[in-house]
This record gives sequence, C-alpha cells and structure tokens, in this order.
Amino acid sequence: RIIVHTYKCDRSMDAVRACQIWVLWKRVGCRFKSSNVVLQVSKICACMSSLLACAMIVVLGFSSGRQRSLIMRQKEMQIGEVNRFEQVIEYVGGKALHTALAASKFHETVLVTPSGDGMNSRFMEDILRSRHPNCHSRFICDSGKDVRICTTILEEAEGGGHRMTELVEPSPAWSDSCLTSTLETVRNEMAKKECK
Repeated sequence: RIIVHTYKCDRSMDAVRACQIWVLWKRVGCRFKSSNVVLQVSKICACMSSLLACAMIVVLGFSSGRQRSLIMRQKEMQIGEVNRFEQVIEYVGGKALHTALAASKFHETVLVTPSGDGMNSRFMEDILRSRHPNCHSRFICDSGKDVRICTTILEEAEGGGHRMTELVEPSPAWSDSCLTSTLETVRNEMAKKECK
C-alpha cells in the first residue's frame, strides 16, 4: 500500500507532477526535446510502475477544496477598478485531490479528506462522485466548517502571453475529532487489502 501524504510537505508537488507526467506519457505518448526531461520522465515512470503495482493507493489530503478560474481575454486586470471576466470555470482542487484523480486513471485509488457541511464542500463532493467514480472518495464531515475556495485569475494577452494570479483562502482548522476520524478511515481503507 502507498500513502501519498501532501499536507505541509515540501516534496508533495513531486507526487502531483509524477502522476501528471505519467498520465501524459502513457495516454498521450508525449515526446520531450530535452534529454534531461526524458531522463526525469523515465525515472518517474519507473517509480510510478512500482507504485501502481500495489494493491491500492490511499491519498490523504487536508486542504482539498473548490477551484474557481476567472479568465480575462485581450486585456489586463486593473487593480482598484471593476473587472469583467469572459469566462468562469469551477472545479475541484488541491495537491492530494489532483494526485488521487491522476492515479485513479490507472489504479484503484481512495481519497480520504476532511470536508464540511457548507456549499463548497457539497460542490466538491458532488463533482468527485459524479465525474470521477474510479476515485473512491471518503469525506469526513466536520459540522459547521466548509472547504476553502482557491481563485485563479488568468489574463490572456493579445500577443499570446498570459499572467496568472492566485487568490488562496486559508484552510479550515479541522477539529480534533475530525482529524481522528480521518486517520481512522485511512487505517480502515489500508486494512481492506493486502500488499502485492
């Protein structure tokens, strides 16, 4: 069994990149010009092959949430002024969540994450259950809390360049009982199957 733990972990982004590159490598057959990149990808693929040989992947994350992307085309955002965006895209986000979604494309994966009983939590749960049935999500409800919203402002310039700004809300302070239940859920999921 493999636990990918991405909470306050300096190396957490490595897991996300590994899964994303693995998906591109296996499903799209990407070719990279840089020999260094090819070397790194081959190492990641070898690592992911070992990872996916396990009976189950359990991903534990404490800061999954709602992702809102605001897209502005052909103009720049003006600070201190009214800005109108051409497109709004809403989905789910978080390093652990993305890792689980990528891994679930190839292997049985369980995402364990605290959640709340607010609107954003319900949105996240509905998206994962309806659009990602291969990623078995276990939400641990903390009454009175709600997951955070991360907002990305993407400005697409006329010349083809772009600028991205991130607005990140603080993560909820989950209760001790919620954290205890979360860890207990991880133990229960890991006990369901033996290592290969």
